[in-house]
Amino acid sequence: MKKKTIAAILSMTMALSFLSGCGNKDEGNTANGGNVGSLFGNVEKEAKGASEEAGSETAKSTEEKDGKEAASEEDKKASDQIAWAVEPFLSVDDILVDDITSDARVNMVAIVKNKEKYGYIRYDGTYALEPFFEGRTPDRFGLYNNRNSDDGLMGDITESGELSIISTGLGWGGPGYFAYYYDVNTMSIYQEFGGYGPYTEDKVQVVNQIKSAEGTGQNINIQETESKFGLANTKGLITELKYEDGYCNTDDGSPYVALKSGGKWGFFRINGEQLTDFLYEEFTGHDQDGNNWTLPNGITFEDDHFMPYLPTEGYIAVKQNGKCGYIDVEGKEIYPIGTFEDVRPVHGQKAWAKKDGKWGLLEFPAGSDKAVEIKKEDYYKLDDKAEALEAYSDVVAEYKRGFEYLAAHGNMEGFDSKYGFTAFMESHQYDIQDPKPSYVLYDINGDGIRELILQPGDWFTYDDIFTLVNGKPTHLSLDSDSSQILGYGAEIHLCEGGHMLWYIYERYTEHSFTNVKIFKMSDDGTKWEEEAYAYADITDWPANPVYTYHDVAGNEITKEEYDAIFDRYDSVQLTFMPLP
Repeated sequence: MKKKTIAAILSMTMALSFLSGCGNKDEGNTANGGNVGSLFGNVEKEAKGASEEAGSETAKSTEEKDGKEAASEEDKKASDQIAWAVEPFLSVDDILVDDITSDARVNMVAIVKNKEKYGYIRYDGTYALEPFFEGRTPDRFGLYNNRNSDDGLMGDITESGELSIISTGLGWGGPGYFAYYYDVNTMSIYQEFGGYGPYTEDKVQVVNQIKSAEGTGQNINIQETESKFGLANTKGLITELKYEDGYCNTDDGSPYVALKSGGKWGFFRINGEQLTDFLYEEFTGHDQDGNNWTLPNGITFEDDHFMPYLPTEGYIAVKQNGKCGYIDVEGKEIYPIGTFEDVRPVHGQKAWAKKDGKWGLLEFPAGSDKAVEIKKEDYYKLDDKAEALEAYSDVVAEYKRGFEYLAAHGNMEGFDSKYGFTAFMESHQYDIQDPKPSYVLYDINGDGIRELILQPGDWFTYDDIFTLVNGKPTHLSLDSDSSQILGYGAEIHLCEGGHMLWYIYERYTEHSFTNVKIFKMSDDGTKWEEEAYAYADITDWPANPVYTYHDVAGNEITKEEYDAIFDRYDSVQLTFMPLP
C-alpha cells in the first residue's frame, strides 16, 4: 500500500471579510442522543403477499395497503433506534473524513464538499467555514483557493480547532508517495519515497512482494512486483504474501490493517489476527489518506485506487454491495448494512452518515481498542528473520568484537577468534578504518537454511558467508580445507540457483589477468564446488589494453564465447543491514 502526501502552498492574496458570518446550520433541526449498542435486527421491508383465499381485487388491495403501512411502521421504528446526535439535515455532495486518530483535529471538523467547493464543518453540525474554496489539497486539513492566480488563499484548522485563512505567495507543491516492498530471498523491506532504499523502522507495514530489482543497498530500483501483499516489519513476515492489496495507517499508530482477497476487503490487527471475513468494499474518493498505500502491480498513481476505512475508536464504517452500515472491531453488527446510504469513520464518538439524501451525525458509546503486541509466534514461521539471525548470534558477536578490537588497537595482532574472518586478515585491515559492518540473510540454495553473509563496509563485496551444519555456524568454504571465501582483491556475486561468481583481478605492470570462476553449493550445503572457469589475459595495460580470452583448458576463445559462459547466471540483489 502507498501514502500520497501533497503540500499546498499558493501564490496570491484575497480579502477575507466576506467569509464572516459562516457558522450556523439550518434552522429547526433537532438532535436526539441515544446509545448505539446492538440496535436492531433484520427489518422486514417487504409487504405481505395477497392471501391465497382472498378472492377479490379489493381484498388484495387492502392487504397490500396494510402490508405497506406495516413495513413503513417497521422502517420508522428502525429509524427511531438510530442514535442521532444531529438528525440528517445537510444536503451536500460529500463529507470528507480521514481514518487517522493521532491528530486531535479529526475530532473537531470534517471537510465538506458542495458544488466543487470546500469548507469545514464541526461535529455539532455547524460550519467553521461554509463551502468556499474552489480547490483542495489531499492534505487532511489544508484547503486552497487558486482558480485565479491573482487571488490565492489557504485555509487551515489549528490544533486548538480555530479557523485560519491566510494569503500566501508560494506555489503549490507536487505529490510524494510511500510504498513498501518485500524481498522474500533476503527478508528485506525496501521503502520508496522518491527513490528506493532499505526500510529500517520496526513498524508493521503492508508490503508488496518484489519480482525483480536492480542494484543493492541505497541504490535499489524495483523493476517489477508480484500481485502479492502481506504484513511485515524488519524482523520478518507476519502474514503470508498472498493478498491482492492492502492498506494500513501504522505510521499514525493504528493497530489495524485492511487486506483484500477475492475482490473484497477484510480487517486485521497488525499481528495478523483476522477480525472479519472478506466482505467489504472500498469507499469512492478515499484514495489519499493513510500512511501506507501500496498499489497492485499494473496500477499507476494516475488511476483511481480507492480504499476502505480503517477502524477508529473501535468501530468500522463499512460498505457492502453499495450499501453502508457499521460494525465494531470484534465483528459485531452495530448498524446493519443498508441502514445508511453513506458513512464515515467515528471521531470523538460521532460520525457523519447519510440517510434519505441528507447527512447527519451519529453518536456512539465509547468503543474499545485492544492494544496489539506482536509475539514471536505471530511471525510467519518460514520467514522469521529474528529467529534466523539468532542461530548465528555467536558469529555476529565475534564479528562485532573484532571491529571493536581493531578500533582500539589499530590492527588485529593478538585478536583470537574461532572464526577466521576475512575482514581481519592482514591484507584487509587497512581498508576498514571506517568500518560499517553489516549483514544479510539469504537462502542461497533453497534448502530452507538462511545463510549469513557479512561485509565490513559500504563499498566492499561480501566478506564471509556462514551456513548452519547440524545447527552450528560454519564457514561456507571453497573447499574442505579452506576457512575463508575471499582472497585479497576478489569480487563476489551470488546468483540464482545456488551459484556464485568469483572474480579475481591480478594487476601487474603492463600485463594483467581477470579470472572468473563459477561455484555451486554442494548437495550437502556445506561448501562451494567449482562449476565453470574462464579468464581474460590483458596486455599493454593500462595504456592500450588488449584482451584475449581463454576457457578452462587455456584454449583461446572469442569474447562472445567467453561472455556466454557467464551470461546464463542471474545475479541476486541483496540489501545489507547494520549489525544489531
